[in-house]
Amino acid sequence: MKTNTIKNTNVKTDNTFFLIKGVFSPEDAKEILSKIYSFKINYHNLNNWRSLERFGVDDENSQKRIPKLKNDKAKIEELIDAGKAKNRKIRINAEISISFCEKT
Repeated sequence: MKTNTIKNTNVKTDNTFFLIKGVFSPEDAKEILSKIYSFKINYHNLNNWRSLERFGVDDENSQKRIPKLKNDKAKIEELIDAGKAKNRKIRINAEISISFCEKT
């Protein structure tokens, strides 16, 4: 079986893409990651609200993800603050990997 390889600096492998890759000031790193995490938290809040409106029950997955995302966001901000206190830059590597699975 032949697989196609995409030749692009923004692509790691066929199905893995770099969302963030670089070295940032602590302020920029905090802003970038905070906005991504806030977006995900808002997505799950909205998803949960939709489930409540349509079915009268919380969305179980969103209810689990929201506290985890909030906790991760707080830990990341603490880590960045520690780097800032040491006058360090922040290296971030975040990639998206897409694969296929069976429907459930």
